Amino acid sequence: VSLAVLPFQNLSGDPDQEFFSDGLTEEMIMQLARLPADRVRVIARSSVMPYKDTKKTVHQIGQELGVTHMLEGTVRREGDRARITAQLVRVRDQTHVWAESFDRELGGILAAQSEVAQAIARQIRLTLDTRSAAQLAAVRPVKPEALMAYLKGRHYWHKFTAEGFSQATGLFKTATEADPSFARAWLGLSDCYRLRGSWWGDLPPKEAFPPAKEAALEALRRDPSLGEAHAGLGWIHFVFDWDWGSAESEFKLGIQLSPNSR
Repeated sequence: VSLAVLPFQNLSGDPDQEFFSDGLTEEMIMQLARLPADRVRVIARSSVMPYKDTKKTVHQIGQELGVTHMLEGTVRREGDRARITAQLVRVRDQTHVWAESFDRELGGILAAQSEVAQAIARQIRLTLDTRSAAQLAAVRPVKPEALMAYLKGRHYWHKFTAEGFSQATGLFKTATEADPSFARAWLGLSDCYRLRGSWWGDLPPKEAFPPAKEAALEALRRDPSLGEAHAGLGWIHFVFDWDWGSAESEFKLGIQLSPNSR
């Protein structure tokens, strides 16, 4: 089974809310990345985002991406609540295999996406191992202000510019201050510093990589199963610490925990 998550459609009518629907698309991909890679292949974010607002059919997109299934979704945010509608489509005959709507307070929207991932696993008859099942079930509510700052931070981070990384750093800091237990916010902060200390960044490595490592370790203290944080920590060990053994261990653990992450 191979799966592509198409960019969620923003139904709020407010263009300024595009970061919200795009961010939830990325988070959905990250949730599905925890599914066993030997049973399901999840297409990377960079491959699906070009299809945002496309007029192409499910069949055309499926053929171009080479996938058997696609997840389509819409997002409508109203005040402190959001409604996600998701549907799983089999590309071969464009049959709707599963569809459901989730109406949640903002703080619980990530947990709703975990429910979507579990439902997809059931629909494709994927028996989750104990680790994967526990990972998907462990998603906790976050404070709404932390979630909004985090999703805005991801929006700027994906610009892949020094200015974007700088703006994202401030937003991720805001998210960690609003909800210190929000592991993904610490991961975002680590990602920012890690890239700001790289060749396209705006900080010297000696100023960027120590806070990147600290944030990655904080993310893992909050959620040891966060494969992307292990991978980020491995990169820091590799390019800054020159600690090949620790880098290899973290990379392997990242692959084990999030085998479909790209």
